[in-house]
Amino acid sequence: MKKFQFALMAFVGLGLSSGVFASPTLCSDGDPNADGMSVSDVTWQGENADDCYGINQTGSGGNVSVDDANAAWGDGGLNTSFGPGNFTEVVKKEQGSDGMGSFAGLDFTLEADIGENGQGTPADWALSWVCNGNCPATIDVVVGLKASNRNGLWLLDDTLFDDQGGDSGTGAGTFVINFDNNGSSNPGLSNMVLLMREGTAVSEPGSLALLSLGLLGLYAGRKATSRNDS
Repeated sequence: MKKFQFALMAFVGLGLSSGVFASPTLCSDGDPNADGMSVSDVTWQGENADDCYGINQTGSGGNVSVDDANAAWGDGGLNTSFGPGNFTEVVKKEQGSDGMGSFAGLDFTLEADIGENGQGTPADWALSWVCNGNCPATIDVVVGLKASNRNGLWLLDDTLFDDQGGDSGTGAGTFVINFDNNGSSNPGLSNMVLLMREGTAVSEPGSLALLSLGLLGLYAGRKATSRNDS
């Protein structure tokens, strides 16, 4: 009975604490985000990004770099709490490009308001996908915004791509460019890049909590029965 009680209390603690302790973020005013980047600068399906990193000036002309994403959230990066693995560039949308790419068996098409900076009214971006029989898929997505000769990165942790009908799906978000053009005005979007890695499907915190409470009730019932029998 004592072993059962110990295991139960440990599981209850785990279930009730899920969702209380959020992953630490890199995204805050000051170093390394001197321009005050925010998770609200990029949204997906009405939700803010989970983290952000920048401002970066690496690569040719300040283009988004996989190395920067991996330095932030990849294996051995600054914040590994969102899961293991390194990122791969999958889709790039710029003026005149089709913005198409594939990952984890899914085919993606990216649309974005090239030239907009999202000041005042947030600019829009949208992503559609063909499942090819591989949905649902949970994928970590890094959104890279390149403007002028600088870029920023925003992490969308454990993004679910499901079959919304016809072996395909669509989603949409917004972006705001809050970093400036070398001390001048906020520049317009030059290109948007999506980097991806395999995500981790996790149980909903509410489901864990309900299961934990159910087990706690089971334990209380067994204890009451034990008293009656004695």
